[in-house]
Amino acid sequence: MGFSQQVRDAVLVASARHCSVCRRYVGVKIEVHHIVPRSRGGDDTFENAIALCFDCHADAGHYNPEHPRGTRFSPAELRRHREEWYKLAHAGAIPSSNDPNLIYARHIICRDYGAIGEICAGELSRMPLHGPRLWENHVLQFVRRYHPARAVRKLVVEYASFEAVRHAYPEVAEIEGLRGSGEVRVPISADRVRSVFEESDPLTCELLAEGVPVEELVYSYVYHNQCGTESFYQLADTRPMWLGLLAIENAGQQAVTIEALELREDAPGDLRYRPFATSGASATRSLPPIPLEPGCNVVIPEAIILAPFGGVGFVSSRDQEQQELHRSWVQVLGHGRLECQDPTLLRLVGPALHVEQATVIVGGRRVQCGVHQLDPSNLYVLDRHWMIGCCPHLFYRGATGWSYDGSILAAPGVGIVVTAQRTLPLGCDSLRIWELEHEVTHIESIRLDGREQLSKPCRLTKGQWIDLPCAGVQELEVSGRYHSEMRASHVHDSYLRMLGQDALAELRALDR
Repeated sequence: MGFSQQVRDAVLVASARHCSVCRRYVGVKIEVHHIVPRSRGGDDTFENAIALCFDCHADAGHYNPEHPRGTRFSPAELRRHREEWYKLAHAGAIPSSNDPNLIYARHIICRDYGAIGEICAGELSRMPLHGPRLWENHVLQFVRRYHPARAVRKLVVEYASFEAVRHAYPEVAEIEGLRGSGEVRVPISADRVRSVFEESDPLTCELLAEGVPVEELVYSYVYHNQCGTESFYQLADTRPMWLGLLAIENAGQQAVTIEALELREDAPGDLRYRPFATSGASATRSLPPIPLEPGCNVVIPEAIILAPFGGVGFVSSRDQEQQELHRSWVQVLGHGRLECQDPTLLRLVGPALHVEQATVIVGGRRVQCGVHQLDPSNLYVLDRHWMIGCCPHLFYRGATGWSYDGSILAAPGVGIVVTAQRTLPLGCDSLRIWELEHEVTHIESIRLDGREQLSKPCRLTKGQWIDLPCAGVQELEVSGRYHSEMRASHVHDSYLRMLGQDALAELRALDR
């Protein structure tokens, strides 16, 4: 059940809405954490609760003992932090909300192509931050050089028949299962990539020239179009480029100036395709002396990240803030972690700034404020989703956990009743048909090994799903149709990949 509202209120009052570890006043940006997790026998009492900011909560809750980095928080340490802070709060010996130490720093990964383009142009009006001011630096210059004309998917060749695909790739054994799987990875040469992406993706071509293996930069595959035709396409995807930003907010009640940043500067003058890690020489960088009013932010481009093919899922540790941009687009900013089983799949390229400390001027005083490092387990993600329709999505759970099987009920057009069939892998025990988009799905029938599972047709809207047990079942058959007022587009396929991965990450997190 979690903490009761009475316990939460008592903790927030006792802590004066300050984090008990870093001791910042964070207002609504605070969470009540179990000192001993419920999974290990911890209860929902005041004695087992501690108030933590988003950053410290992520550090306390997301430590991975299988891949240890740093030193985890122990229950004894958390209790000591809490008791010492409660004593200060009870004695009234805490700083007021306009204390010059109180800035709020957060790392944001911008995954949306259009949003990155706006930042490159210096247009921040759509950023979900109050009064954002952009610091122009060489990280932003790098993004401007490569991002505007970059295409992450190109058609290599179209095949008229399955036999033509088999003839082109006789060495790829998985080709025989193409009709069932819908997609099979195939090799592609560096020279072929250069010819396809020479004008549309110079970054990938330059990284190939630097000696980066082609399979790390390009995902080449044959795709079977099962939505109304029998065409086969060979497509090539290059790795998505994300922009890492540091937003420093004036959390006090009087104007402050961020004068300088103490940081580690990584690869200031070259491409350097490398692991996602903090490194580089120590440096001090001055910022333009622009006063920040209370609640306003300075936005600092800090890293260019190449994400895995198709991106990685994002698990939110709190409610996401959503802003509708116009009729068919919505912008989401959420705090949580990137669900990446292998952190080495994230790569840095070009210059990076690993900020460690900010020098803040307030009331004529200079104050040093620490900044936590950019970490995939503790950040915000800024995304824009296209609210379009393309049928519900299928997930199933087997011996290794949840898997994503793509969209189902694909049809030549909206509103057309179709029947989709899937052969489920051996060992599956559950399946979910999930409507993830802004549309309405009408399911007429669901059959498992020929047995009807619905007593009557059902209707799903965004965020709704059907869960069914399927132990021992091999064949799934779903009949239905979907309806959406939004039109499809060439960017829809990459959006679906991201959407499915995010939902899969959520299911896997619930299973832990």
